[in-house]
Amino acid sequence: MTIDITARALAIQAGRQQPTRYTGQAATRCVTNNFNNTNYQAANGNSLHIAREAMATMPQIAFANWFVSTSTFAETGSGGTARFWTKIQYPIGSAWQTVLWNGADGSPVVADGDTSPLSDSGVALATPIPDGAAFLIHVHTEAQAAVVFSYSSAIDRRTGYDRVQLAATLSDSTTISSPTNLAFITPAAIVYPTRKPSVAMFGDSRGFGFGDSMDGTGDLGEMARSIGPRFGYVNACLYSDRLDHFMAGHVRRVALAAHCSHVLCNYGINDLQSLPQRTADEVEADIQAFSALFPDKPVFWNTISPSSDSNDQFTTISGQTPNNASQANRIAMNDHLRRNIRGSDGSPLGLAGMFDTAAVTESSLNSGRFAIGNGGQAITGDGLHPNYIGYAMIRQVIAANASLITR
Repeated sequence: MTIDITARALAIQAGRQQPTRYTGQAATRCVTNNFNNTNYQAANGNSLHIAREAMATMPQIAFANWFVSTSTFAETGSGGTARFWTKIQYPIGSAWQTVLWNGADGSPVVADGDTSPLSDSGVALATPIPDGAAFLIHVHTEAQAAVVFSYSSAIDRRTGYDRVQLAATLSDSTTISSPTNLAFITPAAIVYPTRKPSVAMFGDSRGFGFGDSMDGTGDLGEMARSIGPRFGYVNACLYSDRLDHFMAGHVRRVALAAHCSHVLCNYGINDLQSLPQRTADEVEADIQAFSALFPDKPVFWNTISPSSDSNDQFTTISGQTPNNASQANRIAMNDHLRRNIRGSDGSPLGLAGMFDTAAVTESSLNSGRFAIGNGGQAITGDGLHPNYIGYAMIRQVIAANASLITR
């Protein structure tokens, strides 16, 4: 199943195998919202992104007037209409350039629960953005009922360039002198004609990046760290989320995946471990249904890393005790993911492949204990989420098999 990247590159260069161009996600760090607050009807936000395609004209940008609730896990509208005014800056520190919708500054009015239309294509950039370059997006939003944004007291997802100010009323300004702590607003999509793959990511807190540490890439978590250095992505992961929650309501997130060529998912541990607990077979039935939501896209799944307790802060393998609530079903599910079958009847899960992330985070096959880092460090701080070291180990597994994500 693995495709040799060098051989493929040479074939493309020789003109024997040229991927078709499509309008796809062409930058990093687009994330879905997880909060609204009726105290705030206006916001100014700046966010950092890395181009994964050279852009001579402006990328097309969309913003969401909805969020995925951290309490109900349902896709939820802000409670009213909203508008978005957007600018782009490249190089960083240069003049901001206005993004247009239908030739005008500002998006059309976006209905409660909708995503804005894409901004105009073909608008010349003052300075073209090279592949791999960092650029900033500014947004000013005014909402009828509440601003939607990404927020978490569990992890600060911001780089030094990411700043948001929330208020009841607010004038548009790219200078944000009083940022709201831990708040973050990004576009729902940044798209541009490309021949490269792009990835929609779905999953839980491990995909969200709980326990990770921010660095210069701005990529966090089990999947973005591996995908971001190569391809554009939308990270639709949410902490504490489960696959059964997603299957109960997913229309808006699936629509975002229309801008991506591939889908990557890491749901599973919360279904198996959190109440109400589910069996491997029940989760695998949902994997089959999840895969069917994307009939024209390759869908990949990560094997499920362990969950354990420790009497020595996870600095040894012997000091850990596997979580009995999830261990048996986790072992069964990982076995079935590795074979791309549903265990109860042997039917295909419908996946294009899997990334065996558990093979590096687990001390040995099916041990239920976290491995120890090469320098003797703990790779988890809580026995559920990897830390920066653990996420870096996962990154190497996906990177080593990156040729699976190809067009």
